[in-house]
Amino acid sequence: MSDVVLRKRYGNQWFRVNQLIQPHDFMVDHLMQTLPRRTIHGYWDWVISHIQYPWGPLSWSDTHQMQAYWLPGLLGRRVRLRYSQPDFWSMPGEVLRDRVGDCKDGSVLLTSMLRHVLTEAQVYMSVGWYADDHQRHLHAWTTIFLPDGTPLALDTTYPHPLPARQWVREFPHYRPFWRANDRRTLLIDVPGARHAYGSNIRIIEASAPISETLYAHA
Repeated sequence: MSDVVLRKRYGNQWFRVNQLIQPHDFMVDHLMQTLPRRTIHGYWDWVISHIQYPWGPLSWSDTHQMQAYWLPGLLGRRVRLRYSQPDFWSMPGEVLRDRVGDCKDGSVLLTSMLRHVLTEAQVYMSVGWYADDHQRHLHAWTTIFLPDGTPLALDTTYPHPLPARQWVREFPHYRPFWRANDRRTLLIDVPGARHAYGSNIRIIEASAPISETLYAHA
């Protein structure tokens, strides 16, 4: 079985990436019980609408400083308190608590939510490069598989979800290093992951390669 272990939380704390996907975290469970039954598009829309991207300048290396927590201020205004934690990886309950998160946090939450309605073979959090003609940067998104095994990218950094007929296929812009959910971790590009994360990553490769198409049909 493959594993990806990262050092991207408090201090030198290491964690397996599939520990991030927690469909039965009590806050995720409560949210899913209180939301009216929705389509995949509806859950994607909820995350985009309710989880605010961290305020401040974007960094394409995805090491921007988290700037979170809103508190009531004078005259009814809201004041943003800030803290700094470069490239911090949040659990879904933390994202729901703070209502703030970047691409990683949004995909962690959306993937945890969708695991209530999709099987472990159908939905993953994916981490890798986003690339176009002008740039390449680290990114994270939620992947769902079509019945024929085609992976689609649900990106929580969009201003709004796309209609189903416009959902984006991963290739060529979304290029994953790995995929993970609460049950599985799939390795796609081990050299790319090691290049991107250096000493902050440990990768355990399965003894035999795994076909994504087989997983999509499992």
